[in-house]
Amino acid sequence: MASCKSTKNKGAGKLDKQTVRYAEQKLEENLLAPEWMSGKIKAKYFVDGDKQQGLIIDYRLQKDKAIWMSVSPNIGIKLEVGRALITPDRIQVMDKINKDYYDKPFKEIYEYIDYPINFTDLQNIILGNALVREGYQKLETKGDQYALTADGIFLFLNADYTVAQMVMEDAGGQGTINGNFYSYETIDNGSKFPNDRRYEMQSDKNYSLEMQFSKVATEGPLNMPFKPSSKYERKN
Repeated sequence: MASCKSTKNKGAGKLDKQTVRYAEQKLEENLLAPEWMSGKIKAKYFVDGDKQQGLIIDYRLQKDKAIWMSVSPNIGIKLEVGRALITPDRIQVMDKINKDYYDKPFKEIYEYIDYPINFTDLQNIILGNALVREGYQKLETKGDQYALTADGIFLFLNADYTVAQMVMEDAGGQGTINGNFYSYETIDNGSKFPNDRRYEMQSDKNYSLEMQFSKVATEGPLNMPFKPSSKYERKN
């Protein structure tokens, strides 16, 4: 199981005792759910401790409908190597180097992420929301944070009820996901947004993902261009 040591939120004062229900209500109040969002992610990815190619991802999100991504290697210049359009039931990817095109059911994301995840989970990972916001059984204070617990779930909240850390064990025993959230700032719609994240997923292999967000905006509508030309070959 991943470590449940929480990340510190410096400057928080003494916490008052609260109920589980109150904490869950505050989680809902802090829920970030804009109709549209766009921004940039600087990502570092590790597999069993080995660093993979760093990436720059431009993303656009339409709530509950689509996530669009344009991917470039982090080499100092803009060089798009891939584009993706993800919907609740499909994943479409253009490999712009090899001119290949993929169109697969969403469930095949498990070929790349060895952890049970759905479109809503992926959307909440981008938005910085807790993946589980209700059904907790216990609330404690841990230093300058609140700790909510349920079966296989640990959620640490800062004094203002923003998420500091979450640890989730898959009920099917397939793995653990551990997320840490830092550097909160107020974005254009008045919501608090964690610009820095670190996710660790443990299953047959250990995956780590470090994400730095910038240029976050919630204005829309947004275009999500995705149309492979005749030069692309569709792959199964």
